[in-house]
Amino acid sequence: MQHYELKQGLRLLILEDVPTDAELMEAELHSAGFDFLSARVDDQDSFLEALDRFSPEIILADYMLPAFDGESALAIAREKAPGVPFIFVTGALGEERAVELLKRGATDFVLKDHLDRIPVCVNRALEEVDEKQRRQQAEDELQRAHAELEREVEKRTRELRQRTLELQQLTDTLEWRVRERTEELAKANEALRDLSSRLLSAQEEERKRVAGDLHDTIGSSLVGIKFKVEKTLKEIEEDPRAPGLSLNAIIPMIQESIEECRRIQQDLRPSSIDYLGLLPTLSWFCRRFQTIYTTIRVEQEIGVEETEIPEALKIILSI
Repeated sequence: MQHYELKQGLRLLILEDVPTDAELMEAELHSAGFDFLSARVDDQDSFLEALDRFSPEIILADYMLPAFDGESALAIAREKAPGVPFIFVTGALGEERAVELLKRGATDFVLKDHLDRIPVCVNRALEEVDEKQRRQQAEDELQRAHAELEREVEKRTRELRQRTLELQQLTDTLEWRVRERTEELAKANEALRDLSSRLLSAQEEERKRVAGDLHDTIGSSLVGIKFKVEKTLKEIEEDPRAPGLSLNAIIPMIQESIEECRRIQQDLRPSSIDYLGLLPTLSWFCRRFQTIYTTIRVEQEIGVEETEIPEALKIILSI
């Protein structure tokens, strides 16, 4: 005897108008080791009710019944329970008709004079159902995985778009800042060129001023001394007793030249910067200006410390 590994409590619906034939079918299944619950119907109304309430897992149907027929039952079953195997158990059925019913959804056929084939057909039908369920489960899992993949791709795409947008915004910001810094640098370079030009002009003016001072003061004093010395030498030749008076007249001129040299030196670089610092030197300049121009009142307001002023800038500020 062949045994079948089937789930317990199989629900079996039998469409048969002859009770003894239904009992023979059940006996074959029991002898093969099937564990099932069965319900027998013999008309359309009871068949429809069994489909709704009994929810069969396999259907065994006679082809010809007095008040119903297997072909109509097949059509109903395919509509209301499309996944349930439908096996015809009949006395005789032509080959062409059998092929046509298979095309319409029948699972298998068993002749009533070979009921011993029912367990084999039932087992094969249930295995096909399990295989379909496994395939359907695999397809469902594949579809779920595909849907999850699509969602993940969509999520990554959105993230990529967001990152791209952020990168573009950052790039735009950097470009704007570069342009801004470039403009600032251009302005700074322009200001530097202007400052350099002014510095050169100031240096040139200072050269002119120093040259003028040398010409007007030191130069004039030296010319005067020259004339005095020449005059004195001539007087010595004419009268050796007169040179003392003439040489004494030269001394004030020489002293004046010395004072003028000191003044020019002080104007070029005040020595007080090195000994006292810039701020005391500026105060000295103010007092000197006040002494020379007594009608003008000078007020000092210095807002920096000595240590805050670069050395290279001190001489420029003092000129």
